Parts: sequence; structure tokens; C-alpha cells
Amino acid sequence: MTTESEHAEAPAVARVVELARLQTEQEIAGRKQAERFRQLPRPEREFDGFLEAAPDAVVIADQDGRIIRFNAQAEKLFGYPRGELLGREVEMLIPERFRERHVGQRTAYSANPSTRPMGTGQHLYGLRKDGSEFPAEISLSPLSAEDGFVIASTIRDVSEHRRMEEELRQRTRELEDAARHKDEFLGMLAHELRNPLGTIRNAVQVLKQLGPPDPNLQWARDVIGRQADHMAHLVEDLLDASRIAHGKVSIRKETIELGQVVGQAVEACRHLLSARKQQVTVSLPSRPVPLLADPMRLVQVLTNLLNNAAKYTEDGGQIWLTAAEEEGEVVVRVRDNGIGIAADMLPRVFDLFTQAPSALDRSEGGIGIGLAMVGNLVQLHGGTVQAFSDGLGRGSEFVVRLPLLSATYAGRGGAGETGHLSAESPLRRILVADDNGDLVEAVAQLLRRRGHEVCVVGDGPAALAAARTFRPEVVFLDIELPVLSGYEVARRLRQQPGLENVLLVATTGHAEEEVRYRAHDAGFDAHLAKPYRVDDVLNFLAHGRPGGYAGPRGSAAPCVKAPFVGSS
Repeated sequence: MTTESEHAEAPAVARVVELARLQTEQEIAGRKQAERFRQLPRPEREFDGFLEAAPDAVVIADQDGRIIRFNAQAEKLFGYPRGELLGREVEMLIPERFRERHVGQRTAYSANPSTRPMGTGQHLYGLRKDGSEFPAEISLSPLSAEDGFVIASTIRDVSEHRRMEEELRQRTRELEDAARHKDEFLGMLAHELRNPLGTIRNAVQVLKQLGPPDPNLQWARDVIGRQADHMAHLVEDLLDASRIAHGKVSIRKETIELGQVVGQAVEACRHLLSARKQQVTVSLPSRPVPLLADPMRLVQVLTNLLNNAAKYTEDGGQIWLTAAEEEGEVVVRVRDNGIGIAADMLPRVFDLFTQAPSALDRSEGGIGIGLAMVGNLVQLHGGTVQAFSDGLGRGSEFVVRLPLLSATYAGRGGAGETGHLSAESPLRRILVADDNGDLVEAVAQLLRRRGHEVCVVGDGPAALAAARTFRPEVVFLDIELPVLSGYEVARRLRQQPGLENVLLVATTGHAEEEVRYRAHDAGFDAHLAKPYRVDDVLNFLAHGRPGGYAGPRGSAAPCVKAPFVGSS
């Protein structure tokens, strides 16, 4: 008869007995393994020693896929004592969904054995005794045996490696998203700032034409003009930064002459150079140097380099601009005796937003875009640009190398024919459709003072109504008009009798090629970037495509003005 306490103790005693039995069996197996190891020939003892010391799991199977050896790391990785695996098929260590495919792969390997990774480019998985899976890297190697060869598999659990890779990918995605959002924000900010700045600059032009003001008012007007120009340049820098980051900087090549480009660049920098009382020495080849380049962008390159030299050279300093032909290239050098560049900064001067700390207190403004734009534009022209300096206080030199245009090509292209465009144009009837009232009213006032007839409307339906009554010769249409877009207005104008050949100009703050293509498909003749100034409009009127006009000037009816809605 047993007591309740004896009955409760029975399971615990059974567990102790079972543990003791397992320990005894393991000790016996261990002694047998050691005995077998001592009885092995020396080479095999050395191989088994190497196998047990290997840092990775090693499973050796015969050509039928049956496991014949299994090291301690494999026991630890898969959770099996080797006694449970010896003689079993190796597929038991693989998740069931992969087993059938593995049998075919094993057969193919046996037909062409070599040392190589298993499943290159595939995700491999192992299966533990407890049913859990783990990502694995597996290398295969054939080993010589008495009856041919056996297959050794080295297996490594890469769970931690995969986790770190995924974390790195996630972090990279987050950084890329943050960078993209930053670039999008900069582009949007610059776009939104351009219109009010353009309006301010046009208003300054109106003030200049209203007659000689009070000296104090004239001073205030000039201050507003200069600061608006400075802010406009900063906004353009932001737009350039966005274009560089998105790879959207483009060029339009034509045959040009280097001397004209250099002259325009020096003229563009004259105000800054005069303010600093700096002397610029220009040295060019005696004969014209033809290039196949974008004239506006090449002027921008040289202007940025000259401005950079002027900003970081003391008042009264020296700047040299030289050009020469060298082995099929034109080499332009801009050198100064300014503050120089530290050696550790030289490799980074063409990176976006880079400004040397020692130069910040001498800078005349800017956000570190100019030299990045230089590098990007020179590369688009098929050239190179390098920066040189002997160190701080020793001045600097920037060297631009561009492909030289062959004489034959230059003769066909008419090098040197590009000149300054006059803003004189015949008097026209002009319809301007834009919901930014301040911007277009300032332009309209300046155009009227030049003798043009101008009608201004603020939305799509009003533009169609005004076109029927005003009979314009030229129409400037904002493609983002409210109510009815500029694209749709253009399509409808092309369908109206007598307006099929009116000159249509798309105005937009977006310069992407897709926008230009859509404008062309809608029937526009040309594209004008906003915010435009009156000089831009006059230049276009003087040199744009003349087109056909909707009727004689005397037949024009009064302009029907519509209220402005919103602000673009």
C-alpha cells in the first residue's frame, strides 16, 4: 500500500532514472566514439579532428544522399544528436517544400561534382529538429572515398546577417526617402518663391519708368531691385540643386564661339568685380575658337567660376581668365590670388552644398551650388573640370577642358553667329491668361508703355472669350489656369475660325521635358518659363516665330477682363 506522498514522488523518480539512463548512453556513445577515433588510421584521425574543430556545421553524405558524418557544430545548429542522423537522408535537414527540388539538384551535382556554393542567387533554408527554419549559406565540396566520392556540405546560419542586411536596406530606403523629400521640398519652395520674386522685380521696372522719383524713393526702389535680384539668384540655385539631384539638368548644343561666351560671362560679373575693385585679365587665342555647346549653360559655367574667384579674393585682388587650344581641346583657366583651398577640401569642392569653413566669413552669399553646377554642366558637355590650390592663402585655379569643334563642322554650323538679341519688336495685340494678377499686370503695364495692346484675363473660360473678341496676335497661356487648363484652352483656340494660326506660348514654372511635350501636343508654338520678366517677353516677341495673325490690328474689339481667382 502506497501513501499519497510516495505516489506524488513517483514521476520525479522516473525522470531522474531517465536522465541517468540518457547520460549513461551518452557516456557510452562518447567512449565508443573515442575508441573508434583511436582505432582510425592517422590520416582519418586528423581529418576527424579537423572536422570537429571546424567553426561551421559540416554534414557529409554519400552519393545516395545518406548522412555518414556529422560534426559537433552541425549537432548544435540542427538540434539532432548525431546518432539520430547517421544513415538518414540529408533531405530531412531541409524544409519539406524544397525537398523534391533538392533531390534533383543533388543528382545533378553527383554527375558534375565540384567545389562551389550551393544555390547561387537563391535563398536557402535549413530545418531544425524542433521544426524551426533558418536562412543558410551552403558550400559543397566532393571528397575522395574508396567507392568514388562523398559530398561535404558546409552550412552556416545567416539569420543575423540577413537581419542586418534588411536593417541596412530599410535604413537606406529611409535615407533615400528623406533625401527625395528634401529635394522635392527644395524644388517646390524654389518654384513657389519664383512667382512673387518675379512680380517684385517687374514692379521695380514699372517704378523705374514712372519718371524721376524723390531721391529717397529712388534709393528704396534700387535697394528692392538689388535684393530681389539677389534672392532670385538664390532661388535659381535651389532649383539647380533640385535638378542636379534628380539628374534633370539638360543642355541644348549649338555652334558657338568661345570669345563671345567669355565676354558675356565677364559682363555678368562686372558689378561684383567693380564693387571689390578687382582686376580681371582675359587672354584668349588670336583666332576664333569654335565649340559645340549650350551658350547659356557655358556662360553659366564661366560666370560661376568668376563669381567664385571674386567672392574669395580680397578687395583689389587679381583674377586671370585664359583660354588656349591643347591637343584637340580648349582649356579655360580661371585663377585668382585669393584665400585658396585647403588640401582636404579639394576633392569635395564640386559637391552640392559644399563651402569651406574658412571661407564662410568671406562669402558674399550663396548656398554652395555654383561649383556643383559647374561640374555637372561641364560633364554634360563631354568635358572635365579640376580645382587646384597650393593651400590656404595661396590662391586657387579651376581648369575646364572642353572638346574642340573641328574646322569642317564649324564651317557648316556657322560658329560665331550667335549674338546679343535685340528686344525691339513690331507692335502686337497680346492676350495674357494667368491667375497671378500681380505678375501679369506689371508685365502688361510695361508692354503697354511700349505701345503694345494687352488684354489680361485670369482663367480658362475668360481666355476663350477674350480671344474671340480681342483677336490677339500672340497669346501667353499659363498651363495651370483655373477652371480650364491652358492645355485645353490651346486646343480649343486652335479649333476656332480665324485663330488657328495665332502664336500660342505656354507659360509655366515647370521646365520638365514632359511638360514641353504636352504643350506641343496641345498646340503651343513655344514655351516661356515663369516667372518671366518684361525683357523675356520683349525678346520673345522680337525673335520668336512670327506665325499667322488672327486679323488686322484695326479690327480688334475691346478686351473683356475677367476677375482673377487664386494665385499660382
